[in-house]
Amino acid sequence: MREDNQGDSWVQFGDGKTGIRLPSGIANVRAKFRTGIGAYGALKPDTTVQPGGKLNKLDKIQLPGLVTGGVQPEDEKNAQEAAPGKVQSLDRLVSLQDFESETLALAGVSKVAARWGLVNNVTAVVITVLMETGRDDEIEAVRSILAQYNRCRGPQRFPIILHPGRRQYIYLDAVYGLDPTFRQERVEKAIKEALGVAGEEGSGSDGSNGLLGIRSRHFGEREYATRIAGAIQNVEGVTWARVTALGV
Repeated sequence: MREDNQGDSWVQFGDGKTGIRLPSGIANVRAKFRTGIGAYGALKPDTTVQPGGKLNKLDKIQLPGLVTGGVQPEDEKNAQEAAPGKVQSLDRLVSLQDFESETLALAGVSKVAARWGLVNNVTAVVITVLMETGRDDEIEAVRSILAQYNRCRGPQRFPIILHPGRRQYIYLDAVYGLDPTFRQERVEKAIKEALGVAGEEGSGSDGSNGLLGIRSRHFGEREYATRIAGAIQNVEGVTWARVTALGV
């Protein structure tokens, strides 16, 4: 899909070599296109809903529920993680990795893990999904989409059980030696990025790819003080590092 200089959107399908061809027949392609300033979430207090254009005999509109499915433009890192799996699955849901790839491509999903499990003594595909901050209420929409995927493109032999993932906050105390030829504020910013400290986006620090960042972690993964000290030590401008406290 691309957008031209006039703002028109174009969807281009494959030719059988560089992409899949469209099936024959009519009414076999459906597209949903939405515009506006609210990608997701409920209506904010003291705000009103404004239509994007004028419709005859429509005086007023309301937003009684949540806005779901919207997302900011996909970043490069998420595309690199999600795209290969979707290509390898050939648009089918066969393996656990196929379920993970399809779920990760959904709007608002930041982390996913699929496994086999027993639920009430029934074999099921158990998928743990971590939503982006502020989008936990969209978990039901994700559950509905996955059920549809399993019905239309999967084996539909086992139920899909969706569990919401949770972030685990930790406390960390560390000391380090500063090379006197480096500026302290720049070194500390680099340390936070290397560790994956969350909540520093406002200061221009992106820790999503750090040691504890969302893209580097797996559900239930252990962490050790020695690895944290090593991540700090590898930052340019740090002469030594030591972790003095670590816990949940």
